[in-house]
Parts: sequence; C-alpha cells; structure tokens
Amino acid sequence: MSVRVVINRQAVGSLLLSDGVRDEVTRHTEAVQARAGINYGSSVKRIGDRPQGIVYTDNFKARVDNGRNNTLLKAVGG
Repeated sequence: MSVRVVINRQAVGSLLLSDGVRDEVTRHTEAVQARAGINYGSSVKRIGDRPQGIVYTDNFKARVDNGRNNTLLKAVGG
C-alpha cells in the first residue's frame, strides 16, 4: 500500500508567517536567553520567508564568558 502526499506550498508559507509560529520562536529564544544569563540578549526578526530568533552576547563580559564556557551552546542544549 502506498500513500501519496501533496504539500500545499501556499498553506505552508502562510503557516510559517503566522503569529503562532512567531510566538513559538519568541518563546524558545527567550528561554535560551534566560538559561544563558543576564548578559545575553535576544531578538526575533522576519528574515526571508520565516521568523528567526537569535540570542547574542550583550557586552564584553558575556563574550568572555561565552568564549571560556560555551554558555550559548549549553543554553541551547537546555
């Protein structure tokens, strides 16, 4: 038995641009920032056809901390 799946590209595109997806990306981005600490910042922007979140070092102290301890990598891991 085989199943044929046809993806509606327009519907997927509108789903990726929906407020629900942006809210979920924001929630995950803020969770990573909270695990990383107070010296880290976060933002969510629409880049191309979907929202993308970024967590970044906010100052020199955070850059040193991240370089020594891989803080952002550990924060993404949960």
